[in-house]
Amino acid sequence: LILYTLVSLIVISFSFALLIRITGKSIKKSIKYKNYFSQGISNFFIILIGLLVYNAVYFASYYLAFFIGKFFELEVKSAQLIFISFYFIGLIGIVIFLTYTSFFMVLYKKSVKESLISSIYFVKKNYLQTLSIIIIFFAIYQIFVLLNVPLLAIEIVNALIIVPYFSLILSSMILKNDI
Repeated sequence: LILYTLVSLIVISFSFALLIRITGKSIKKSIKYKNYFSQGISNFFIILIGLLVYNAVYFASYYLAFFIGKFFELEVKSAQLIFISFYFIGLIGIVIFLTYTSFFMVLYKKSVKESLISSIYFVKKNYLQTLSIIIIFFAIYQIFVLLNVPLLAIEIVNALIIVPYFSLILSSMILKNDI
């Protein structure tokens, strides 16, 4: 399970770096598909770290909700709502400020430190807009979870529709502001 998770995160990191590059270039209307592979490799390590932070918030929320649910002998639905609440708080309080780090690295070829600083600054300037986008995508994903849609179906929809669209919107926001 650990090896599967690590391999999945590596593949997702590489794919996300490519996706950011493609969406950024398509917005600028300068698509040239050569060199995408090498650019994906050069950015995927930091994206992997970002995904690890995101997953740490996810699992911390999950286990915190699990232990609270067990302690108070809550039903599954109540514990699930506690999890969603903790997860959401982690997203809007911590992870939101890292939202654009990968985008600044890939689109503007900034260093990790510069990308982190740029992301934090950009979110501070555009907090409500960024929060609105995250809430919409968070709600879409959680609706599938609450409706007990099979996890494989959720992940397919997430990978093929939600994440690419999310990437396009975030790339567009950065490029519109001409940082």
